[in-house]
Amino acid sequence: MAIGRLAGDGAGSTTLATFTAVDEAADGVANASATVYLPMANAIAFVLDVTAAADGVDDTCDVYVQTLLGSAFWVDVVHFTQVTGTSEPDRYIAKVCSQLAQAEFDNATGLGAAAVRNIMGDAWRVYCTVVDGGVATAEAFTFTVTAIPM
Repeated sequence: MAIGRLAGDGAGSTTLATFTAVDEAADGVANASATVYLPMANAIAFVLDVTAAADGVDDTCDVYVQTLLGSAFWVDVVHFTQVTGTSEPDRYIAKVCSQLAQAEFDNATGLGAAAVRNIMGDAWRVYCTVVDGGVATAEAFTFTVTAIPM
C-alpha cells in the first residue's frame, strides 16, 4: 500500500511569510505573519531564505515557525539557526515529522535555536524577533520562509 497525501494537490511549496527590512522597532507579535493552512502531510520541510541581513555583526534575528493547536494556542515547532549581520545570503532547512515522538515540554519555555518539535497543528505562521547589537547601523533583515509538505 502506497502512502500518499491526504489533502492538497502535491504542487510543491507554499510561501508562509516574506519579511522585508524587519527591524527591532516592532516586537514578536507585530512581526508575526498571517495564518496559513497547509495540506495534511506526514512531514513538512521549512526553508528560511535570508536575502538581506543587518550590517552589524552583533545584530540578530530569530525566526520561528509556529503551529496552531486548538483555537488560539500557538506552539513553536521550528526555531531556525539565529541569523546575524553576517548571514547574507543564507538558507536554513528544518523538517517536522508527524510520526516521530515528541517528549513533553513546557510551552512557556522557548524553543532553542536550530531545534524542532515534531508537532503538526491545523494552521501555521512565522514570527521573528530582532535585536540591535548596539552598533550604530540599521538592524534590518529580509527573508522568506517556505513550507514543503511531504
